[in-house]
Amino acid sequence: VYKRQVYMSMAFESGKVGLREIYEGNHLKYEKQDELLASIPEDASVACDSFYIPRLANRKEIYHLNEEALNHEDLIDFVIVRLDMDYDFKQPALDRMEQDGYTYYNGDENIMAIYMSPSYEGAEAE
Repeated sequence: VYKRQVYMSMAFESGKVGLREIYEGNHLKYEKQDELLASIPEDASVACDSFYIPRLANRKEIYHLNEEALNHEDLIDFVIVRLDMDYDFKQPALDRMEQDGYTYYNGDENIMAIYMSPSYEGAEAE
């Protein structure tokens, strides 16, 4: 009971009362996201947008996905392109993956596409 009271008081204070309902309504999507992210080898460096950085924070190398990061393909083993949001950089990033010889590794058309660098030697595309 005490935990519930703390949760509710914190939720009301923070203005985030509806986040639990959002999570519950999308939990299958979030479970799939976690499954896809877990498919990336632990020793691999990753570039992604800021949404995924907290989930990948235990990695030795993680880069914010932007034009500058894509210019350093020698540092990045995997690139995650978020597909569940409409943002300006999505299509240029997808085009760049193809142009630079990245291989589609894993993903879900409603969530994310994961690409593997042509120079990464630790895994094979699924």
